Amino acid sequence: MLFEIIFVFIIFSLYVQFSDSMGSIWIRKDYNNQNIFCFNNLFILIFKPFTEWYFWSYNFLLINFWVYLIVFLIIMNSIRFNIMLNNKIS
Repeated sequence: MLFEIIFVFIIFSLYVQFSDSMGSIWIRKDYNNQNIFCFNNLFILIFKPFTEWYFWSYNFLLINFWVYLIVFLIIMNSIRFNIMLNNKIS
């Protein structure tokens, strides 16, 4: 379970950093035009759905970490269940 959460965190972090729609969340340019690492912005974005209701709307689902996590866990549990069921039948 921990591996899955870490995996989703990495995928989400990369998506929001490098996507055209969001971008530059945890690597930004400072006033000297040099890249700086702002990891706290990523955590602010991850926990924003608990304070702002609009993050649960259709337009914001791609930047909602919790949607990624829930969908990924459902898929993984379905795969595990099917594997377990197929092993039991065989």
